[in-house]
Amino acid sequence: MHTPDNSNLLFNLAFDMLGQSRRNIFLTGKAGTGKTTFLRYIQGKLPKQMAIVAPTGVAAINAGGVTIHSFFQLPLSPFVPDGPGVTTAREEFVNAYGLVSRLRILKEKQKILQQLELLVIDEVSMVRADTLDAVDTVLRHVRQRPQDAFGGVQVLFIGDMFQLPPVVKEDTWDVLRGFYASPYFFDSRALRDSQPVYIEFDKIYRQSDPRFIDLLNQVRNNELGAGGMEILESLYQPVFKRHAGDGYITLTTHNEQAREINGRELLQLDSGAISFSARIEGEFPESAFPADEILVLKPGAQVMFIKNDPDRARRYFNGKIGVVSELDDERIVVDCMDGSPAIEVEREKWENIRYALNPTTRKMEQDLLGSFSQYPLRLAWAITIHKSQGLTFDRAIIDAGRSFASGQVYVALSRCRTLDGLVLLSRVSQGSFFTDRRIVEFSLRRSSSAELQVELGAAKLHYQQHLLLDIFDFGAVLYEANQLQAYIETNSGSFSAGAAAYLLSVVEQVYALNEVGDRFRTWLGFEFRKEPVPGEAGAVAARLYSSAGYFRPRLTELLSVLTGSAVSTDSRLHAREYNDAMRDLFAQLSLKLQLVSGMTGSVPAVDQLLEVRNSFLAPPFSVNAYGGPSSTVSTSRHPVLYQQLRKVRDQICSRKELPLYLVAGTKSIEEMADFLPLTNADLLRINGFGEAKVKAYGDEFLSVIQAYCSSNGLETAMEAGTVKEKKPPATKRKGSTRLESLAFFKEGLTVPDIAAKRGLTVQTVESHLASSVANGELNVESLLPREKLLQIESVLERLGDSSISIIKQELDESFGFGDIRITMAWQEFKRSHPGS
Repeated sequence: MHTPDNSNLLFNLAFDMLGQSRRNIFLTGKAGTGKTTFLRYIQGKLPKQMAIVAPTGVAAINAGGVTIHSFFQLPLSPFVPDGPGVTTAREEFVNAYGLVSRLRILKEKQKILQQLELLVIDEVSMVRADTLDAVDTVLRHVRQRPQDAFGGVQVLFIGDMFQLPPVVKEDTWDVLRGFYASPYFFDSRALRDSQPVYIEFDKIYRQSDPRFIDLLNQVRNNELGAGGMEILESLYQPVFKRHAGDGYITLTTHNEQAREINGRELLQLDSGAISFSARIEGEFPESAFPADEILVLKPGAQVMFIKNDPDRARRYFNGKIGVVSELDDERIVVDCMDGSPAIEVEREKWENIRYALNPTTRKMEQDLLGSFSQYPLRLAWAITIHKSQGLTFDRAIIDAGRSFASGQVYVALSRCRTLDGLVLLSRVSQGSFFTDRRIVEFSLRRSSSAELQVELGAAKLHYQQHLLLDIFDFGAVLYEANQLQAYIETNSGSFSAGAAAYLLSVVEQVYALNEVGDRFRTWLGFEFRKEPVPGEAGAVAARLYSSAGYFRPRLTELLSVLTGSAVSTDSRLHAREYNDAMRDLFAQLSLKLQLVSGMTGSVPAVDQLLEVRNSFLAPPFSVNAYGGPSSTVSTSRHPVLYQQLRKVRDQICSRKELPLYLVAGTKSIEEMADFLPLTNADLLRINGFGEAKVKAYGDEFLSVIQAYCSSNGLETAMEAGTVKEKKPPATKRKGSTRLESLAFFKEGLTVPDIAAKRGLTVQTVESHLASSVANGELNVESLLPREKLLQIESVLERLGDSSISIIKQELDESFGFGDIRITMAWQEFKRSHPGS
């Protein structure tokens, strides 16, 4: 089945539930009911950011996704959801703290996880409960949503719990049983409080015989009656003799049985063997090979197709049996013995992908990592029951007498299209059917189509409300802005003057948007409780329309501020971090502007909201903070010397293959040009210079400065403005521009007056004065009343190293960012001057 059946009500309900709600869904169904078709269908039709994962490499390749462990970078260790980690004689069990602390997720992957809306887990019957809880832990952490299951991501679980179970060793389960009722995914902690909607496809496409379908249901549900046993007995043929070309395939319980049968049958053919090697390009792990790396065939060999025919003719499907009729080094022809024309087989390609985020559309895309090309065939006199999952056979010989896993007998029987094509080589006793009672109990949660329709109505309304509330949530943008601000502060010596003040102004504007957005979201939530289905003429519609008038100009202004960024650095590394972060901020805010602009006077429906969001293309945005070694921008009092010092620095970096900032950052060059250090002792007082750096490069810089001073009749200016005190170590100083602000303040000018007089922002002046407080040049109480100072200090003591925006949220509106910075500067002074 390759196209959806539009008459299948459950198929359509499942699709609508995924596309128009946030509910987690468990999609199941007996073998042949169309679960794989549904997965293929939603990949091209669903308007959500989606990732597909599976428990094994082969399952992931076949599903068109990646493995669970690679996508979430999970360790191979089992996971325990509570308490400390556990270590036994055989293995280590990692807890939530250990898992998060070991994560090494690159920014690109973080962005993908933050954009993710729908996670599809295929073959979920083989996923253990602890693995699912590890996924939940990673998503909560990376998405900064610790209270929401899976970090707020919708999850679609696909699989048949009556088929193969998760693998768990006995000694591993001895530990895990203390945390889980069973190893199955549905007993995970993540699903304990909110079980997924249970949808079971019940229209069977593989079998059409009512007697066969009823038999499979009995086996599946541990309800085999006398009639079912009678049918199975009629299929028992212990001395069944097959003949060449009869199309039967033997299903075994163990790999060695299948290998032995295939090897023996191939050896008995008199013709010569030809080997076909797979063509592997790029990155394709051996554990994920979907076919034999070396395929050995002979004329007369019974083979099975392992992929659906991509051509419209649909000449073959995954599991179709045939016999090699013609064979040479470049050509394989297979006769399927069903009256259809023989098939000249061509190589097929399987792709290994990874997920990436398109920076322009903000949409997740698949990047090709590698490919595996091979003829889509394997020897098919025998196959294991495990590998037969998902396949369909016309004739099958089943030897399940040694069945070792719950569900294996059901899997084997359900592979065949008809009872007439089934042969039981060993008698199947009642003891062979040991479907786990916990699975049977879980299956009782199945929803009827009528229940699903009611559930869908409520879920659609909730999703509409969620999408509307999300438009006015600027929390993620504020978090990114705070992160960038912290990065600038940590590496302030490598960025241009004013960078910190510029980022502070950006943070303040985002913070203001977030505050108003939070208040509006609170109001919306209250209105949704009063008016669950907002009308076009209601209060919600009117306020949504007016919200556009408030947010649109402020977002436009903020985007203009980002576009006008003048921040620069001579470090390529720092420039790349800054540029990437600014592009992300610009894209996120541009999307918010597009969504806000979509408020046109009525309450938009889910499909309208998704259409506006999915049509987003980030506007052009150019930012480059890298000044490079050739930059000539300088406000130095001695610009000629400034350029000479830069040239010396660039030559050292080129000779020693070092980044610029490791030799002398922009601030170091500016201070040397301004204060003219003439000795090693002077140079030690320049920001960025310690004894090791002075010893390594000091003479080269000093010789240039000494020559410049000699030719221009200049003396050192180190005493004119203290740069860096040697003992005790003091904070870095900004030089004359900071001192000028300090002088104006001591003359009695207010902060706004100084800003207006000097053509600076208020934030920049506050930054100057905060530095003066940290240096002990200015009494903190001349800037802040003691009551305010004590309140801020109390919050700082409680929140520790939290960002300045988080700290401000704990204070009322009378406190500004500048007040917090001044208090932090005062604490810095007290730390460097104990007893003050």
